[in-house]
Amino acid sequence: MNERLKSGTGVVTYGTAEIQLWLLDLERNDPLAVPTGELILDEHEERRAQQFSVPEARQRYRLARTLVRRVLSACYAGVDAADWRFTSNAHGKPAVSAPSLPAAPAFNLSHCQSRVVLAVCNWPGAGSDVGFDLGVDVEKIVPRHNLMSVAKRYFSTAEQNWLCDLAPDEQLAGFYDLWTLKEAFSKARGGALVPALGKLDINWRGASEIAATMTAGVDSESATWQFWLFADATHRLALALSHDGIDAEVRVQVRQIDSLQNLDEVVPTGMKLQRWSRQVPVPRAERD
Repeated sequence: MNERLKSGTGVVTYGTAEIQLWLLDLERNDPLAVPTGELILDEHEERRAQQFSVPEARQRYRLARTLVRRVLSACYAGVDAADWRFTSNAHGKPAVSAPSLPAAPAFNLSHCQSRVVLAVCNWPGAGSDVGFDLGVDVEKIVPRHNLMSVAKRYFSTAEQNWLCDLAPDEQLAGFYDLWTLKEAFSKARGGALVPALGKLDINWRGASEIAATMTAGVDSESATWQFWLFADATHRLALALSHDGIDAEVRVQVRQIDSLQNLDEVVPTGMKLQRWSRQVPVPRAERD
């Protein structure tokens, strides 16, 4: 087994570029107990929050938006957390619109009922002409009565066969392994979820490596992709990185926090690296 995986630290160290995964455990931190004074949203974000009818969902959204602002301000000294402004594409993928920076940070956000995760990429020396995208997804493993019918609708034949070959008590976790990786891929591309699910065929190489094949219709021939899959007993967390052939190495670090007020207070996390992929162009199964 790869020594990085045996260490159980949740950190993959390759070199110069860094992706931080900021994790907030909502089972340890009741969203409704967070004081209003700790939350930072602009008028547009607060209007969006008010659209959630369930108080817990409304507060999760507020916590997630505050986490984005505080982490970005920690990465970019001199920018107050309240000063960030964001835009989003037609499918809701967010990006920084202000302040103007030489290289705007790439980030992506995901949350479920029990976790909020923010991925932020710091690529030293990367200018605005360097293209890279992040996608992250976190899911709580919950029983699904329609697991195989969902797999037949959204997974490739090879993925379905792999899932069917698992022992019955392993199929649920295996389903979420595939689903989170596919959703992270979709979010990195910035497109609609359902069409993207069928464009990535996930398979495994050995005990710890992710291999993948892209089908026709994926935007870039030259894009290089990497994937990481993290797991604890009840959740799966997947990260996808796409870039335009930059010769750089990547470091991924999970940082779990209990407070939005102090990002330096990192607490132990049960989220461990389970599988990862090498930095290589993903081959296409067929040409356009």
